[in-house]
Amino acid sequence: MRNIKGWVCLARDSGNSCQFLFGKGINQEGYESLQTNGIVPFTSIREARAAQKLMRKRDDLERVGVADLRMEIAEKPYDISAIKTKRSFIAVMDAMKAEGCVQFFGRQVAGRPTVYPLPGAYLTDNCLQPFKDFESARFAASEIQRQAWCPTKIASFYLKRL
Repeated sequence: MRNIKGWVCLARDSGNSCQFLFGKGINQEGYESLQTNGIVPFTSIREARAAQKLMRKRDDLERVGVADLRMEIAEKPYDISAIKTKRSFIAVMDAMKAEGCVQFFGRQVAGRPTVYPLPGAYLTDNCLQPFKDFESARFAASEIQRQAWCPTKIASFYLKRL
């Protein structure tokens, strides 16, 4: 089980209303997408607020905020029983495992883009809406793995905007 707990920055793309999660800069200075930094959040709210200030200077981002993030990623089959009782879930696809890139999937939201024929939608495209039940996340993860041929895990997902 991989436990992730920390602070992230949320930002909406001014062009098409995608919502992104940013954490600690690993491959670059300051901040970086959680999808490319190995899912590493900021360890303190002070770090997150400093990144928020930098992000607010960008013209391509709007509504930049800070949130508390908690995830438990079931990396082994026996980890699943520990997260089944949580309230919300996402599927985590290892898009380019060697580079540490992942893709987060949540539920489909009316009027928002999907990734048909895969079940669900990218979390960035569905306004950060996770699956509401474990079985939906389990089905999405198994279909993503089957159709995209990428290892996919299930994670509990808690995000509280400040």
